[in-house]
Amino acid sequence: MHSKVPTTHRLEARALVNPLPRSQHVIDEGKTLYEGKGLCIRCHGTYGDGKGTGSIKLHTPPRNFRKHDFWKHRNEGELFWTIKNGSAGTGMLESQSLLTDQEIWKILRYLATFPKSPEPPPDADKTN
Repeated sequence: MHSKVPTTHRLEARALVNPLPRSQHVIDEGKTLYEGKGLCIRCHGTYGDGKGTGSIKLHTPPRNFRKHDFWKHRNEGELFWTIKNGSAGTGMLESQSLLTDQEIWKILRYLATFPKSPEPPPDADKTN
């Protein structure tokens, strides 16, 4: 699993630190943004498993935030950079015109809750 942050920006991205607390309030706001304004749910799905309805049309599958290896090899700074700037060659478009930095950090607090979630039911996202 390779980083979606170009090598020219990787050190800069890895140095970024989420300034928001890991509070339930921030996580709840992140969930609202993930499911709404951020449009994340369309491709990454309700359960963060990369099985949203929009993922079907993508050549490169969306990241699965439920995989242990994903979190083992990424930090929030890299994810922030990718959400803000997009990822060339994938369906991940830049969101800097859609989301503020604070909103991206809130979404990241929510994403970190996925590995702790129970497994989604089979074919759960087919209703999205």
